[in-house]
Amino acid sequence: MPFGESGINLQLYPSLLFPFICVTIIITLCGYLINDYFDHQSDIANKKKNKLQNPNAYLIAYSVLFTFGFGLAFYIAFEIEKIHLSLIYLVASSLLFLYSSHFKKQILIGNVIVSLFTSFVLLIILYAEKDAFLTLKMTNYQTYTTTFKLIIFYAVFAFAISMIREIIKDIEDYDGDRMANYNTMPIAFGIKFSKAIAMLYIIVLILILLYWIFTLESQTNVLHYYFIGLALILPLFIISFKLQRAKYKAQYHQLSQWCKIHMLNGLLYLILQTYL
Repeated sequence: MPFGESGINLQLYPSLLFPFICVTIIITLCGYLINDYFDHQSDIANKKKNKLQNPNAYLIAYSVLFTFGFGLAFYIAFEIEKIHLSLIYLVASSLLFLYSSHFKKQILIGNVIVSLFTSFVLLIILYAEKDAFLTLKMTNYQTYTTTFKLIIFYAVFAFAISMIREIIKDIEDYDGDRMANYNTMPIAFGIKFSKAIAMLYIIVLILILLYWIFTLESQTNVLHYYFIGLALILPLFIISFKLQRAKYKAQYHQLSQWCKIHMLNGLLYLILQTYL
């Protein structure tokens, strides 16, 4: 890890890294639960499986998990002596609540909120460890630059692939969302237009990945090039090919799952970049 090699002490790593990951997972789970609560009728119309009959069960589970998550977030903020950082948990959770209750029904706003949340996770680490980053900048500027660029790269990557998935999900849920009087992009502008916007994001993401390859340092392990090409760029071409030909709900659902896997591949690349 770059910081370890430079002798820089991190506040989150290693003792608080696992709790931080847990908080991130809890926020995500809370987002799913409150989304299932507000989307209960829409999900039934879309014939989604494994949905609870009583929507209040989602609300109860959300409340319990939200309280536990905030306690854990407050503990982390207390340990690193930055109590105000616990407010990020409240802001993130509030945004996801508003997304499910209101913004999801609007054109593009909900998609942007979820995508920003996905990309901001690493930026929160950057802010929490700003003292260590400033020290690293003064002691090892090259490592600082490499680490900073990697974090920004993944934040942009996470935003783009999340936007692609959110648009595809809106297309998948078209019938149920229309019955629930939502005003998502496919409903407002049509499925063909929404596909075109998703394709635009795919093209931009491919160009970003190609730019990243060309900016890698000459001594970079060759595995980086293979991983970017086979696990990050190639799947985007496959997704774009399948998206152009998709017509049925099951096809869009499959593409949504592909985007999830692609996001995981991006996280794996982040680990690869850190340790190789």
